Amino acid sequence: MRRVLLAIVVCACTGSKPPSPDGAKCADNMHSPVYDPCNTEHDCMSSMCMAFPAVSLQVCTQACSATMPCPIDATGAAGTCASGLCQPAAANPCTP
Repeated sequence: MRRVLLAIVVCACTGSKPPSPDGAKCADNMHSPVYDPCNTEHDCMSSMCMAFPAVSLQVCTQACSATMPCPIDATGAAGTCASGLCQPAAANPCTP
């Protein structure tokens, strides 16, 4: 029984990138910069893919603080530091 369980765990954690369920991320970009659309943390350079329901976005983000402000978003304004994460007003447009 232990061998079967170990085999399942090893196969489940191969380190491969999970499939994109809805195609929301920028096509073929496995390491998107902050504010690019994403589906999972594997899509982002920062390894942080977060949903922001208040603005209907799911994007790559990064940590922020008073001494580490958020970068400029697609609107040209700095993102908002919300609970220690940068939240943009708009996602970056996907470019080929």
